[in-house]
Amino acid sequence: MVTGLDITPHLLQEARERAAREGLPIRFDEGFAETLPYPDGSFDVLVSMFGIMFSPLPATIASEMARVLKPGGRLALANWTPSGFGGKMSAVAGRYFPPPPPGTISPFLWGEEATVRDRLKTAFDAVETNVVTVRWELQRSAAGSAEFFAKNAGPIQLMLGRLDAPKQAALRHDLEQLWIDNNLATNGKNYTVISNEYLEVLALRR
Repeated sequence: MVTGLDITPHLLQEARERAAREGLPIRFDEGFAETLPYPDGSFDVLVSMFGIMFSPLPATIASEMARVLKPGGRLALANWTPSGFGGKMSAVAGRYFPPPPPGTISPFLWGEEATVRDRLKTAFDAVETNVVTVRWELQRSAAGSAEFFAKNAGPIQLMLGRLDAPKQAALRHDLEQLWIDNNLATNGKNYTVISNEYLEVLALRR
């Protein structure tokens, strides 16, 4: 049985609808990675695609992932690197908030090999890492692509929700400009190509 977990209700609903269309028996739950709503040793495989990295409690996350995996279970993570486009979007959004308190942990540390190995060393073996370059190709303008991400990316949604209307508009404008400046497409205004990168992490539960 495949189970999906996310904090964003409308994305979960979209996932349920798509799974139904494809005839896939997938269960989708709303919840938080810091308190996974599953018994110990529930899964043979645990996958996070740009999810767990945004938790402010990395030690708790590492412990919870280990808890719900069976011994010998496989862990697979994809985490944006600090130098990639994901890091650039975070830097733009960060301009609209006060400096983080001392001790605040950047989510993009999950995109650094040394940090990941240190966080997983207690409960995982055979840790492998690899930086993967990915091209986002969208059949919409750069401005339209920025708006799509503002509406559908959970972390951006959370940040926008903490701002008043004028600052929301300003942040959306700055994200739009970032997408325009980094668009590699040369075949028309209604096409966007962005180069990004993530750290691929594979490990085995001890």
